[in-house]
Amino acid sequence: MKILCLGDVVARPGRKIVQQLLPGLRDEHNCDLVIVNGENAAGGSGIDKKCYKELRDAGADVITLGDHTWRRPEVRDLLRREEERLICPANYPPSRVVRGSIVVSVEGVSVGVANLLGRTFLSGALDCPFAAAERILSDDFADAPVRIVDFHGEATSEKNAFGLHFDGRVSVVFGTHTHIQTADEQVLPNGTAYITDLGMCGSRAGVIGLDRDVAIQRFLTGMPSTYRAAEGNEQLSGIVIDVDATNGQALSIHRVLQSA
Repeated sequence: MKILCLGDVVARPGRKIVQQLLPGLRDEHNCDLVIVNGENAAGGSGIDKKCYKELRDAGADVITLGDHTWRRPEVRDLLRREEERLICPANYPPSRVVRGSIVVSVEGVSVGVANLLGRTFLSGALDCPFAAAERILSDDFADAPVRIVDFHGEATSEKNAFGLHFDGRVSVVFGTHTHIQTADEQVLPNGTAYITDLGMCGSRAGVIGLDRDVAIQRFLTGMPSTYRAAEGNEQLSGIVIDVDATNGQALSIHRVLQSA
C-alpha cells in the first residue's frame, strides 16, 4: 500500500501548490491514500469549509489539524459530520474533542489515522498524547492493520520519543507543525516509518510561509503584527511510504519536495 502524506498547507499559496501538484504526484507514486495536514489552510490559521473542500477536491483522502484547530467556528460542524474526513488532535480535553481519529477502507484494508498534539512548548490544556495513542490503538484501531499518526508538535525530542515508543505498533509516525522538512526519514527497527517533520506546502519566499517583512519585524520589535502569507516560490513537501497491508509494517519511506 502506497501512502502520501503532505505537511502543513499554508494559506492560499499552499492550497494552490497542492491543487497543482497533488494529482500528478498521486499518479506518479501510484498512491492508495493521501493524508494532508490542513491546520494552516485558511489564511494561515485553521481551516474552513471552503478550504477543506479545495483540499478534498485536489485529492486529499484524510485531513488532519493541530494547535489552530478551533480558529474557525465552522470547523466543529465539519468534524461532527461523519461523512467528512477531517480529524483534530485526540488529546484535547474530552469536552473539545469531536473526532481525533478515523478508520477508512483502502482496497478492502482498514487504515486508521490519528491526530495528536505535542505538549512541549505548546500552550493550552492537553492530555498526554502517549496515553491518548494507547486508547486509540486499543479501542479505535483494534481491527486496523495499518495505523498512521500525525504528531503535531514543536519539540523534535517529543516527536522522536513518540516514534520510538510506538515502533512496531503503528505503521507510520510523521511530525507536523514546524513547516521545515527534516532529513531523518527512516524505518525504525520494528517496522514503523518515521520522520520528525514533513515540512509545509506553501511559499519559500517568506519565513515558514509568513511574509518575510512581517516575520522579521516581529523579531526586531517584539510586537505582534497582522498575519500575511508569503507568495511566490511555492513548494510541496511530504513523504511517500510503502506499507505491507497484511501486517502493517513499513517497507520504505521517501521524502517528497517539489516546486511548481
